[in-house]
Amino acid sequence: MSEPDRISASGGGGRGTRIGKMSHTERRVWLVVQWALLAAGALVIVLLMVRPAIGLIVLWDVLIAVAPALLVFAPGLWRNICPLGTVSQLGRGVRVGWRRHLPSQAHAWLSLGSVGLLLVLVPARHLGLDDTGIATATLLVLLGACALASGFILDGKSGWCSGLCPVHPVEQLYGSRPAITLRNAHCTECVRCVVPCPDSTAAMNPVKSRIIRSQTLAGLILVGGFPGFVLGWYETPAAGHLTGVGQTLNAVGWTWGLMAVSAVAFFTLRAALGVRALPALIRVFAAAAVSLYYWYKLPSLLGLSGSGTVLVDLDSVLPGWTLWALRSITTAIFVWWLVPARLLYSPRPWLHRPPFAPSLAPITVSVSAGRSRP
Repeated sequence: MSEPDRISASGGGGRGTRIGKMSHTERRVWLVVQWALLAAGALVIVLLMVRPAIGLIVLWDVLIAVAPALLVFAPGLWRNICPLGTVSQLGRGVRVGWRRHLPSQAHAWLSLGSVGLLLVLVPARHLGLDDTGIATATLLVLLGACALASGFILDGKSGWCSGLCPVHPVEQLYGSRPAITLRNAHCTECVRCVVPCPDSTAAMNPVKSRIIRSQTLAGLILVGGFPGFVLGWYETPAAGHLTGVGQTLNAVGWTWGLMAVSAVAFFTLRAALGVRALPALIRVFAAAAVSLYYWYKLPSLLGLSGSGTVLVDLDSVLPGWTLWALRSITTAIFVWWLVPARLLYSPRPWLHRPPFAPSLAPITVSVSAGRSRP
C-alpha cells in the first residue's frame, strides 16, 4: 500500500500532525479573523439584498474566484476561516447544544448529500443565482441556518464542515497536497467526530475513508467527472428565450452531460492503470478541474478578449497574447503542484490534530483509496 493510501486516525498519516494545544494568543488572533470574515459574509448578504449588482460581483467574482486556489495550496486556512464553518461551530464555542456523535453510516449518507448539493447548486447559478441578489442571499441564509443547526445538534465538525457542506467534496479533491499545515482553530481537542478526520489525514481525497459502496462510487464520480462539470458549466449556452423546464434542462444538461463524459474517461483510465495508480490519477483530474476553472475565469476577471469588464478592464492595455500567457502559467502551476514526480511528493494534512479528549484513546484505521471498509 502506498503512503498516500494509508491514514491514521491517531496521527493523521502525516509527519508532525500532533503538536499540542494552540496558545491563548493564537486562539484570540484566529477568533478575530473568524469573526471579521463572518461580519464580511453578513455584509455580502446585505449587499446582495440592497445593492445586488455589487454583492453579486463581490461573491462570484472575488470570493469564489479566489477560493479554488486557496483550496489547492492552503485548505487548512480555508477550514479555519470559512464563515459558514464559524457559524457551525458557534454552539461548540459556547458549550450549548446536544452535540451528539454521528455514527459512521449516518455520516456517510450526510457526505453523499454534500455531493448532491454541489451538483445541484452549481448549475443553479445559470437559473438565477448569478443574476438575482435576493435569491443568492436567501440561499446563503439557508445554508447558514443548516450549518448553525448541525453544529448545535451534532458533535464536532461532523454535521457541516466534514458532512453536508457542498464545498467539502471540492476541498477533498483540490486539497490532496497542501503547501502548509496549520493549527486547528476550531478544535481545541479531538473528539473523533469523523474517523478518519479529513483535517488531519495526509493526502486526503474524496475516495478515502468511504464507509458504504454508494459513497465510494459518488467519490469516484466526483473525482472523474469534476473537470467535465467545470467545463460544462462554462460552456452552457445562454438560455435566451428558454424558460422553466427548458432553461433547467439547458443548465443541468451541459454540466451533468460533460461530467458524465469526463467520468467515463476517468473510469477507463482507472481500469487500464490499476488501483495503485489511483492517487496519482485523482491528482491529475483535480489539476485538470482547477486549471479549467481559471482558464475560463481569467478573461472575465480582467476584461480580456472582449469578455466585458468585471473587476478591471485590461483589454486595451495588455497585448492580445497576455490572456494565453496567463492561462498557460496558471495551468502549469496547478499541474506542477498537484501532479508532482513521486520522489517530490510529500503527503501532509490540512491541519495539525489537537490532543485527544481525555475520555478517548487513540486508534489507528487503515483505508485503501477506492475501497470501502467498515
